[in-house]
Amino acid sequence: MASLSRASPVDALDPRRGQAGGSGRAPAWIADTGRAVFDDNAQNLTSYYKQKPTPQEAALEASEYFSPQSAQQPTEAGRFFNIDGVPSVHMSEGLDFRPLLGQRMLVSFVSFGPHVEAPKHTHSEEQVVIVLDGEIEFDLDGDVRILHKWDVVVIPPWVPHGARTRESSCRELDVFCPPRRALLELLASPDAASTESGS
Repeated sequence: MASLSRASPVDALDPRRGQAGGSGRAPAWIADTGRAVFDDNAQNLTSYYKQKPTPQEAALEASEYFSPQSAQQPTEAGRFFNIDGVPSVHMSEGLDFRPLLGQRMLVSFVSFGPHVEAPKHTHSEEQVVIVLDGEIEFDLDGDVRILHKWDVVVIPPWVPHGARTRESSCRELDVFCPPRRALLELLASPDAASTESGS
């Protein structure tokens, strides 16, 4: 008795199977279709078992903002500070600065006592002022406003500005880019040696 051979699923789809001249193999279009179906199923299965990223994770992966790739070597080591340990520069009665100098910017924690004024002035550096606590009257080129916690002022180069407190005190953060030259000169002066630390 002749043995029966079991046809593969692809062979069973061959319209020429059993016909004279038939190759016994599936035509190319059937093999390609089968391969495509297999690939699709494999991808779907992988996607099914792979945990999908959250919308936030997907956005971060697509963004270059948090890219781990570094275009250059660090120019220097990073540093940690506690503001209480930064020396205080006494500017005038009731007005004190605690400056931190980076490579391309300067950040200064400023304390105003009550009834203290920073006279109107200009400078070449761009400045951002962020009120941390209390309130202060701020004059931005004639636009005078009372600022409170988390109010922000953006001061382009050479725009006249000044500030003063009334009955309450105020703490603010000044950011200068590039670093404020006049403050750098003050820090380099002999009087800077008399600044207080931790006060």
